[in-house]
Amino acid sequence: MDIEKMLHQTQDVQMNATWGGSIYALEELKRHIESKINHYKELQGKTEIGKTLNGIERKTNENR
Repeated sequence: MDIEKMLHQTQDVQMNATWGGSIYALEELKRHIESKINHYKELQGKTEIGKTLNGIERKTNENR
């Protein structure tokens, strides 16, 4: 058995697992962030203060 080849294969397997874990964690973070963005967009559109602030923003943009 070639020890060097075995060590490279072991390292490759460990790196793949690390990258896979990183991808999973980042995808979960992305889902969490998207959920929070949607939550605040809903607040902007459905709450009285959100509607008021949206109106102020529109008027401000019109005056530019």
